[in-house]
Amino acid sequence: MILTLLQISGCDNSRQYFDEREGEDISTRISPNENYKALLRKVDISGSVMVSQPYQVIVEDKAGNKKVILLADKTSGLTITWLEPTIISICYGKETRIREFRNSYGFYYENTPYVDGEVILNRKERFEECGGA
Repeated sequence: MILTLLQISGCDNSRQYFDEREGEDISTRISPNENYKALLRKVDISGSVMVSQPYQVIVEDKAGNKKVILLADKTSGLTITWLEPTIISICYGKETRIREFRNSYGFYYENTPYVDGEVILNRKERFEECGGA
């Protein structure tokens, strides 16, 4: 009985994938139609045992709804570019470790079609090749 309880509690994880985490937004990119913004967030790791700084990329609509689309660490940087009103490209160097990734995001609005966006990862040999770095 005790073993079972330990196993269940051992599987408990207080962080779910794609949770928005506290931190400092260090870059914001507005979509071409100005309906969305992509935020690059430096995640707050104070009080943590983490040794590598994590970053999140978050898409936010005008109503303030947010979707986390990427969590990365061990990176020299990430570059976010809107290719179209709902298509985002995220460029990074090969040393970057992608921890969480969604290749799409979406928002529902009452009485309107579902908005479906695409996320493209663009891995380069070196981050400097991303441009805008």
